[in-house]
Amino acid sequence: MSIKYLDTAENSQETTWINAETGERIKARVVEKRLKREDFEVTYVAMMTRALEILGTKKILVLKYLLTERDYNNRVVATLRKISNDLNVSITVVYDTLCILRDEGIISMEQRGVYMLNPRIVNKGSAEHEKALLFKFKMIQSKSDNNSVTSSSVAAAAASESNEQVIFN
Repeated sequence: MSIKYLDTAENSQETTWINAETGERIKARVVEKRLKREDFEVTYVAMMTRALEILGTKKILVLKYLLTERDYNNRVVATLRKISNDLNVSITVVYDTLCILRDEGIISMEQRGVYMLNPRIVNKGSAEHEKALLFKFKMIQSKSDNNSVTSSSVAAAAASESNEQVIFN
């Protein structure tokens, strides 16, 4: 990412700016400066839009919760019950949303009650930090695939936590 600004520095390039309204020509020297991504937040709109298309109104609240409660490492530590209580939605809505987000590759479950958002969708920090987060996210997904966490076992955990019956299709 870079930003251009007017300057009189020797390393700048002379350019002519034309005022669209008056036609006035202004000669100026322009310097282009590269910006570092320290503390810079990236949100990849295409993937986020896809998630919003799939989710309904209450489920969007769960996604918003994950986005706002995540730490610098894209992790959210919260049980289904906590999310449900904080948002005043049913545990089934939270569970269904987390399943959809997991199936779409938007989150991964590091362990029960610990979720990580895909850094390809949103992250804070430098490009190196993004790479490290992406590596961690892929490791969690790979571990989850190898452990064969089935939807029915997650549903059973959700049901036991909520005292609700969760029906999985």
